[in-house]
Amino acid sequence: MKKQLNYQLVSSIKEDLYEVGEKIEKLDFENRSVSGELSISGQLEAEINQELEVIEGKIEQVSKKNIKEAIIKNVKIALRFVQLVIPFVIAFGASTALFYFLGDIPFYPEQEFFYKHHETTFDTLGNEEDKESFISTNLTDVHNTAYFSTKWEQKDDGKYYRTIRQYDFTEYTLEELKEMINDPNLNYEQAFGKAKGNSYIAKKELDEGDSTEKPYVQVIFRYNDDEDIILRGQDMDSNLIYGFLWLLLNIILDVGILAIRSDCSMFDFGECVRDLKRKYRKEDVEALKKLLEEKKITVNRVARTDEKYQELSNSSSKATKK
Repeated sequence: MKKQLNYQLVSSIKEDLYEVGEKIEKLDFENRSVSGELSISGQLEAEINQELEVIEGKIEQVSKKNIKEAIIKNVKIALRFVQLVIPFVIAFGASTALFYFLGDIPFYPEQEFFYKHHETTFDTLGNEEDKESFISTNLTDVHNTAYFSTKWEQKDDGKYYRTIRQYDFTEYTLEELKEMINDPNLNYEQAFGKAKGNSYIAKKELDEGDSTEKPYVQVIFRYNDDEDIILRGQDMDSNLIYGFLWLLLNIILDVGILAIRSDCSMFDFGECVRDLKRKYRKEDVEALKKLLEEKKITVNRVARTDEKYQELSNSSSKATKK
């Protein structure tokens, strides 16, 4: 409808141009007065200049409107596109996060760092054992553990009973701990904090080394060696299996989204885009620009006619003076 109105406007102005041209061509320069009065060509030039201003204003107005509506249209299309893809993006992100938390990134074999882990176990009987292993995580909060066992006590039922309290802590060095556990006056609650847990043991008979006179303490001291590291690549076969499972999961999720959207939603991205293009159709500025050029040509013709009037006027004035 807008384009049709533009064409009607252009056709109407063109008819006016042809009438102006005919008027100019039919002017009889010899029969016109060459006095100081305004010539017909001057009047026509003023009228056409006014029309030029109107057309230029119309071109500026239509251009601004086209830019504004193009921005609105593109923003709405972008929002519709987001509406189209957002369920698939969420499904993709959720499946990837799931596999990542399971310990694997699909189709991306990772390099794992293994840190050397030391564990020293010693007790009040003078026993000591060192163990070394490599772990995949460099634990910054590696804790030590102390097990304080009371001395064995025989109850009325003839059985022997002992209470074991567990303490977790991160303070103290290995040498300090060896000295501390041999101190009979050591207050474990003050040294290691509140016990993490208590357990009770009962025996009918004591083993060799079990004492009814003094408690027994065992300490496990742990630390990681940050300078002793092994780099291992992930097994390719297991990573491919994870990758295909991830791919299968995404296909199932995408098919489910399409099925739900088909049954429960009237959303059609292609139709939405076509409706927006129809609603925000660009008005034809080129026809107005072409009309503007034709008007300028007419102004030039009228200006040349005015020059001829001036020449005739000057020639007539000279002839009169002679």
